[in-house]
Amino acid sequence: MSASLLAACSTEPCILLPSHGIEAEVRTLGGVPAADGATAQAHRGDDTEVLQRRDDLVFTGVHEPGTYRLTVTKPGYHLAEIEGIRVTGDACGVETTNVPVTLLPE
Repeated sequence: MSASLLAACSTEPCILLPSHGIEAEVRTLGGVPAADGATAQAHRGDDTEVLQRRDDLVFTGVHEPGTYRLTVTKPGYHLAEIEGIRVTGDACGVETTNVPVTLLPE
């Protein structure tokens, strides 16, 4: 019985894994990947983080828990803005929140 209690109350530090709290999939209205040429930013309070483009579809970023507003801009398209993105986590890292973004032509 005490062995299972010890295992459940481990004091070993967690392993910090590289993670990102927001993974934004950017597409046109027709569903075509549209991250190429776009810029994505995550805003929390007065802080702004530029997300990194991973490929023609996805931007990633944010390494702290909190509630974010995501903006995506691309020439020829209206600004896309998504509010209330909740990123959860702890000292070991953050959970990835997938955010679909649809860009509408101007």
